[in-house]
Amino acid sequence: YRVGVDTPGTYLILLNSDDPQWFGGHGRVDEKATRLLTQPIEYCQRRHSLQVYLPCRTALVLLRVEDDSS
Repeated sequence: YRVGVDTPGTYLILLNSDDPQWFGGHGRVDEKATRLLTQPIEYCQRRHSLQVYLPCRTALVLLRVEDDSS
């Protein structure tokens, strides 16, 4: 799915309701290997967007992190 965001950058998964250890999910989202990068594509009246894998009946909470490029 494409998700619109106002602030560009890198996002990490903070909460994943598909986590089998904490929520009894099926573990279909690999949150340790996932760094979500925004694209300068407008979506849902937001200036930037990112794409996420979101299985049915799953909620993700994302956290924007500071880039280490400096």
